[in-house]
Order: sequence, then C-alpha cells, then structure tokens
Amino acid sequence: MRASPAEEADKICRPRGAFLMTNSGCEDVARRAYELFLARGAGHGLDLEDWLEAERQLTATTATSARRRTVPAKATKRRSGARQTQAT
Repeated sequence: MRASPAEEADKICRPRGAFLMTNSGCEDVARRAYELFLARGAGHGLDLEDWLEAERQLTATTATSARRRTVPAKATKRRSGARQTQAT
C-alpha cells in the first residue's frame, strides 16, 4: 500500500542539516507539489521539480505577504483650513 501524501511529506520534511521546515509548511509544499503534478497530467519523474517549484511559489507568496504587513501605510495630509465633521 502506498503512503499518503501527508506521510510522504513527513518523511521528506524531517530535519536535514541546518534546514528544518515546519510540518505545516512542509504539508503546504507537498499539497502544492501534488497540485502541480496533477496539472501536468500526473506524469511521473518530475517530483523534485514539482517540489522545488512549489517551494518557490510558496516562498514568493509568503515574502509578498510579509512585505505587505511591514510596509507602513502612506500618511494622508490634511489640508489646513479644512473642516472636520463628526458623525453623530
């Protein structure tokens, strides 16, 4: 019986040298790699390429999200003399 994608991900994501991926991150990569595999028509032999592409995509998505959280919103200048109204 073949192992489930989650079980396969657990084997792959165990600590390797200095790099350790969290289980949730590893599962996300495994899920995305499987989606890429299916999108290619489920052809075998490109599992490493699918995995690396999934990591690249998820890393880019995470980096973009992190940048959005750390970039301060632009301050809006108020014109002098402009009246402020208060909602009642």
